Amino acid sequence: MDIVDAQIHLHHTLDEATALAVMDALTIRSALVDECWDFGEGRPAHAARPYYQLPTGEYRPVGPGAQIAAMRNPDRFSYLLRMNPLDPDLENWMSQAAATPGFRAVRYLLGGPADEQAVLDGGRRAFFAAATANGLPAFVASHAKAPFFERYLREFPSLPIVFDHCGFAVDDDAFDALLRLAQYPNAYLKWSHAPCLFGGGAFPYPEVRPYLDRAMSAFGRERIMWASDFTAEPMIQRMRGGPVVSWSEALYYMRCNPDLSETDLEWVLGKTVRTVLGWL
Repeated sequence: MDIVDAQIHLHHTLDEATALAVMDALTIRSALVDECWDFGEGRPAHAARPYYQLPTGEYRPVGPGAQIAAMRNPDRFSYLLRMNPLDPDLENWMSQAAATPGFRAVRYLLGGPADEQAVLDGGRRAFFAAATANGLPAFVASHAKAPFFERYLREFPSLPIVFDHCGFAVDDDAFDALLRLAQYPNAYLKWSHAPCLFGGGAFPYPEVRPYLDRAMSAFGRERIMWASDFTAEPMIQRMRGGPVVSWSEALYYMRCNPDLSETDLEWVLGKTVRTVLGWL
């Protein structure tokens, strides 16, 4: 089976060589990299390192290690960048990144109240317009506020918008609201951190299965992609409680799920993210 991990953080406790060795051991063929040296504690959501500051004071995330990994191993790694919606040269920067070998997507990390209001008011239209113009899927860390992005799903129907980490649904109401977005054909779901979010106990986390079943019913297997994001597990555990899930556990609780057919697994574990990224 062609398995693609839709999110790993190179250089946050994980280097390229180690990643390849573990991927080989777990039969993971490829991975999408969000390069991250830390998680930006005390800084804006888009300002986890590596980044540099512009003369305006805004942060511009970069991914030098991810770019090198993708260029050295184009069949094993692709990468995305966190894009600052307040970057004064956002459109040109996104266009330049899109022309870089191995670069396949952008990521929006929802910030505090001012950013939330700007998203609701349509003030982040330029971000999604630039992603559409450059043919770049947009991954969104919505922090339990996925419905805030509904207007962009409607306005940019050709743009795949992927809601990270099960929408960070903090309760059943937030999960229900996330599932309602499945009515839009360009809405996708990244299935990750579910054991922490949905009260999983021990591997293989049977408590998660009803939530995944509802997601599969709403989105369909063609619009759900699996990711481990395992290097962020300790941080998520501190935020939400629950287990710290290893890379192998994150993969094999999916592979061992009796509710998923072989065809379901082919899509969720690889084909969906390859199709969205055009990484075929």
